[in-house]
Amino acid sequence: MHVKCNNLKYRMTIKLNEEPNTMKVQASVLCLVDYETKQR
Repeated sequence: MHVKCNNLKYRMTIKLNEEPNTMKVQASVLCLVDYETKQR
């Protein structure tokens, strides 16, 4: 499963959703890693 998303958008989602959602956090981490690798 390849996760495509905007880093900033996911950060906002996490901030707005204060209740810990494992799936959302996992997705955001995957996105962050994907974002970092694309920047290099």
